[in-house]
Amino acid sequence: LRLRNSNPTFLEGVEIKSLDASHPLYISRRKTSKSESDYGLFATRPWKAYEKIGEFVGLVTEGTSVRSKYVYEFKMSQMKGTPTKLALHAEKVGNEIRFMNKFENVAAHHNCALMESFNDATGEPTVEVRAIQNIDKGEELLKK
Repeated sequence: LRLRNSNPTFLEGVEIKSLDASHPLYISRRKTSKSESDYGLFATRPWKAYEKIGEFVGLVTEGTSVRSKYVYEFKMSQMKGTPTKLALHAEKVGNEIRFMNKFENVAAHHNCALMESFNDATGEPTVEVRAIQNIDKGEELLKK
């Protein structure tokens, strides 16, 4: 096990907000106790299409034994001599990106993409979050 980023910094240009009763996910999640699912990630400034918003960080492990909405399974992990399966766990260690909701039931399409790459200096896998369209201040950041 290794920590992708042991000291995640706060991302500029985004904020975590509690979902209010008008949000489509608010009602569907009321059946459970209040949790991180009751939040979303919102832009505090305009973002241009293709602009890097930040990096999804967490604990990188071999294998994908844990199932959680906070686990990202790498698809490119067979490149550059890495183990067959890698997963990024952001539930307990991570940054604001873990509060990004999926677009289903919220919007017609997503406005952000998670893009895998490798750090040129270290060879470690990374997951960047980029805007795939212009995003207005106050708009929720949504993934596929």
